Amino acid sequence: MSEIVKTTQIAVADLVAYANHPFKLYQGKRSEALVNSVKESGILAPIIVRPQGGKYEILSGHNRVEAAKTVGLTTVPAVIHDGLNDDDARVIVTVTNLIQRSFSDLTHSERAASLSEHHNAIKNQGKRTDILTSISALLGEGETCVTTYHKFKARDVVSKTYGISGSVVAQYIRVAQLNKPLQDRLDEGEFALRAAVELSYLSSETQDILDGILENDEIKIEVVTATNLREAEREAEGNLGKTEIEKVINKDKKKDSVIRSVKIDIELLSQYIDEDKTDSEISDIIAKALDAWFASGN
Repeated sequence: MSEIVKTTQIAVADLVAYANHPFKLYQGKRSEALVNSVKESGILAPIIVRPQGGKYEILSGHNRVEAAKTVGLTTVPAVIHDGLNDDDARVIVTVTNLIQRSFSDLTHSERAASLSEHHNAIKNQGKRTDILTSISALLGEGETCVTTYHKFKARDVVSKTYGISGSVVAQYIRVAQLNKPLQDRLDEGEFALRAAVELSYLSSETQDILDGILENDEIKIEVVTATNLREAEREAEGNLGKTEIEKVINKDKKKDSVIRSVKIDIELLSQYIDEDKTDSEISDIIAKALDAWFASGN
C-alpha cells in the first residue's frame, strides 16, 4: 500500500522521466499553449512522483515539467507516492495520461496502454484501492465510486468513465497485446484497428516474424488477411514461420486481384475530397475514415 505525502515543492533538477514512457510529449501549438500558461500562472496542478534512487521519478506531469524547464522554473509542486511497486506506478502513468488528454489526441498504442491499465486496475481493485481512489479524485469522482466498481464488469466501468463504447474498450485491450513494433505500425496507419485486433491473437514469436516481413513496403495487411493469419496459427497449433505467413499473405493478394466495384455519388465525394486526388489517395482516405468510424463504436 502506498503512502501519499502532502503536496510539496521539488527541484526540477531532482526529477527523472518515467522509464519507457508510452506517451509522446506535447508538440506544436499544444506545447506552446502549456508553456504560455505556465509562464503566466505557474504550475497549478501538482505533478505525481515516486522516490527513485535519490531522485524522483515522474509518474504524471512530464509535459508540465518540460514547460517549467522552458520558462526557467527551478521547482514544481508535486505529490509524492512512497512505496509504490512498478505495477501501481504504471497504472498512474497510463490512466492519468488518458484522463488529462483528449481520447482523440492519443495514438492507438497510447489508447491501448491507458485503457488496458485502467481495466486491469479495476479488476484488481481489492489490491489497488488506494490507487483507484487517486484516479477517481483526478476524475472528480467521490471516493465511494471506487467501492462500487465491483458491481460492474471492469470493461463497462472503463467505458462509462471515458464515454466510449464497451466494444471499443475491448478492441484496445486486445491491441495492448500487440508487440511494440506492430503497435508502431498501427500508429503509422499501415493497417486498420480491426486488423490490429486480429493480429493481437498471434503469438509474440509470430508477430515478430510478421513485423520483419512488413519491412517490405509493398505488403499490406488487410482485415481479412489478419483474420486468416490468426486462423492459420490456430490450425497449426503453434507459431507460424516466415514461409507460412507469406503463404497466407500471397493467397489473399491473389483474391484481392478480383476487384469489387462500388459506386459513390461524385457530388457527395467532392464535398470531402479534392478533385486532384488520385484513385489510390481517395481509396486511402476512405479506408482511414472507415477505420475511424468503427473505432468510435458506431
